[in-house]
Amino acid sequence: GLGAAAVIGLSIIYTWRLKAIPVLGHGVTALLSGYPLLCWMSVARFEDSVYLAFTAGYVVAGIGKEVVRTAADAPGDAAAGIRTVATLRGGRSANRIGAGVVAVALMVGWLPILLGDAGIAFAVALTLGTIAALMFGVPRLSGPPRESSRQLIFLARAIMVLLVLAVTVDLVRAGWSLF
Repeated sequence: GLGAAAVIGLSIIYTWRLKAIPVLGHGVTALLSGYPLLCWMSVARFEDSVYLAFTAGYVVAGIGKEVVRTAADAPGDAAAGIRTVATLRGGRSANRIGAGVVAVALMVGWLPILLGDAGIAFAVALTLGTIAALMFGVPRLSGPPRESSRQLIFLARAIMVLLVLAVTVDLVRAGWSLF
């Protein structure tokens, strides 16, 4: 109940004030989207590095994705007087900063693999996600900001879905019930 009240309160504060604060607003959005993972982890008592790194990476990647999104939304945001990374620094900079934050999230994901805690599905998914980010994401950083933003957001979402599926597969293989 307290968690739900906090989410509602944070959502209201975000809409009222935090949305206009670059990066902080993005962080709140990412934290709110990662809230179900935090709840699931606490209920299931996941304490190993895979799920902690996955959740941290999910939230950090969410911040990066939101920063990249500002490049696609820059004209409308500028017309509405909304301060974002793209309206303050330009769309190309927003894409580069956001992609850099997503890269940090991917690096966090490698910690459980290096510690030997990750299952095969997570290791394969993170490897594929990292390769996709390098092969398809990096070339988008120099393209037209709005179109590049859309493509980078699609790529970030695809990597997140891939990792969610991989974590689910590893949970089932480890004998965890998802329901």
